[in-house]
Amino acid sequence: AIGLAMIDPVRAGAFQSVHMLLALRSGDVGRVARALAVEVPFSATPGPSNRARTAMLTRRAKELAAEVADPHLDGLLTSSIGGAAWLEGRWRDGLVLAERADEILRTRCTGVSWQIDTTSIVLFDCLYRLGRWGEVIERVPALLADARMRGDLYMEIYVLVMFSSLARLAGGNVDEASEELTHTIGRWSRERFSLLHYWEAYGQIECSLYRGRPGD
Repeated sequence: AIGLAMIDPVRAGAFQSVHMLLALRSGDVGRVARALAVEVPFSATPGPSNRARTAMLTRRAKELAAEVADPHLDGLLTSSIGGAAWLEGRWRDGLVLAERADEILRTRCTGVSWQIDTTSIVLFDCLYRLGRWGEVIERVPALLADARMRGDLYMEIYVLVMFSSLARLAGGNVDEASEELTHTIGRWSRERFSLLHYWEAYGQIECSLYRGRPGD
């Protein structure tokens, strides 16, 4: 569920439903807490319309996390709550929570590359949507270098498609932005349409608008 959440959220949701049911069946507090933590952003996928359910799940997940006292769970839950805020359009809250989750995951946990990647995507997209483009442009090179150093193709492509191309566009390099988008998505699977394909299309639309060609 975590691995597919930012690639194919519909399929990820199916895995998460099974995860939630199996965790509840086990009766293990730690497993239930983790399943609830993962469920929080899935619940927020419809946005504010599902806020009451998402808030209820968040409260219960926090209660169980307090019983378990596990840094991996704390990092996952903080990231998930931040992701829910992002999906609900509460980008300032999402940014604060993503920064907090990133610190927990990087300093207190191991083997959490997927969680760090997702947290970084939420963090940078919140900065973008808050209009803090200068920070996005300044921080993209380090984020990209870290992904490449770790051999993390998923994160490398996400950074290039979502943030690097926009940074080029902000600098007036529209042709470079469009070419980078085309080249980057060509390195990703074309087996089925994914969120990465969506963000590439979104970027190309931005390039067309920048060129003054809204018809494209």
